[in-house]
Amino acid sequence: EMPIYSLYFVKDGVVNLEVEMTTTTGQYDLTPLVNSDNDYTYAWYEKQGIDLSTLENGIYNIYVSISLDTYFEIIPLYDVYDRYNIESTTTDKKYTFEINENKYDRLTLTISDYVPE
Repeated sequence: EMPIYSLYFVKDGVVNLEVEMTTTTGQYDLTPLVNSDNDYTYAWYEKQGIDLSTLENGIYNIYVSISLDTYFEIIPLYDVYDRYNIESTTTDKKYTFEINENKYDRLTLTISDYVPE
């Protein structure tokens, strides 16, 4: 039996969106970056095109969970590469994924109205 991985977008303590994902091998071996004896070969997630249109404006904390039988763990999603923030716009919304350096590089999503100039 394979574990189930989910991604959660949480605003004001409420899960507003849950997305099931599968793991895959990534472009880089994360094991040396994490400073652990664990194998992080499958620390990448395979999911494209997550529909965020159902989410209202606001700031969302992002979590990932793993569950198998009676085991369940949920942790904040964070960036071990210390990359830059990512911004994307639609005709009326702006989506900003930000690295919160004050909270151990945890990722947040900010959704706001977008008005083209």
